[in-house]
Amino acid sequence: MGLSTDIRLVDVFGDDTVGIADGDLWLVNVRIGDSRQLTDDGHPKHDVALSGDYVAWIDQRSMIPLPGYSVPVFSSDVFVRNRHTGEERRITDTPASKHGLRISGYRLVWQDNRNGLLADRRRDYDIYAYDLERDLEIPVALAPGRQLMPVIHGDMVVWSDNRNSPARGTSKAGCTNCSDNRFDVYSYNLATAEEKPLVESGGHNGRPSIYGELVTWQQFQEGGESDILLLNLGTGEQEVIGAGGRHESRPLISQDYVIWTVGETCDVGRLPRSKVPTGVYAYGLKTRETRQLSYDTEPNALLDGAMALVTEGCHWITRQYAVPLD
Repeated sequence: MGLSTDIRLVDVFGDDTVGIADGDLWLVNVRIGDSRQLTDDGHPKHDVALSGDYVAWIDQRSMIPLPGYSVPVFSSDVFVRNRHTGEERRITDTPASKHGLRISGYRLVWQDNRNGLLADRRRDYDIYAYDLERDLEIPVALAPGRQLMPVIHGDMVVWSDNRNSPARGTSKAGCTNCSDNRFDVYSYNLATAEEKPLVESGGHNGRPSIYGELVTWQQFQEGGESDILLLNLGTGEQEVIGAGGRHESRPLISQDYVIWTVGETCDVGRLPRSKVPTGVYAYGLKTRETRQLSYDTEPNALLDGAMALVTEGCHWITRQYAVPLD
């Protein structure tokens, strides 16, 4: 089913998806296609997250002057709106760059460089969570180096972490597809406050996603190609379920499916082309079968339950559509 290209869709929950147009947020119903505007302030927003009760986002409405810098840098903060009452709350008020906001129920997680160099957005990120019911911020991972791309489901927070990388603190620490730039996968249990490493392969493991006891992520191999892996937290069993190409594949997991993208930069050929055809792929956790949903060069995909949302286009959106997976 096709959707309007006027609103860039960025997250999905049930039949609803949230998108951005001209700096403001819109809620779009996938089944019937109607939309309504949620914000009208025009502030730059990114990393929008949607749940049944809340929509949350990172808002770049303020600038910070820094000693020694002629141009101020953006400071970003987390905001949340109750979908039922319309009440809007500012969750953070700390000078920092924040990214990777995700939500599960009444809990938020994001990466935050408040403890590092505010002008350097390539290193020294930590992970924070926020409990909306208790109005409580929770430090999840305060460690050397970069803690990135947090995800959450229930009590479990999972992220990619280069605290053990020999490249930490160098320019190479920002390379998101270097197989020899070590990133491990860590978890933190909000109920028990237990942190532990889940994946320590010695290589680059990024873009994790979690649902229940299943974690999926992208692991880069020598030569720049990558695999999509799946870990069962209950059994410890780990397996390769697909190929992710050379660029970030953003795997996502739901109860029955894993989806990911294989993309190429559409206008600049900086790397050799991947051996895997570009597009969006879906893997059935029950059927153990993989199918290709899209053949676009630079696609994006979202997943909730048994529905994938696919966005296609290079410099502008050319097509957005929903794909029922069942």
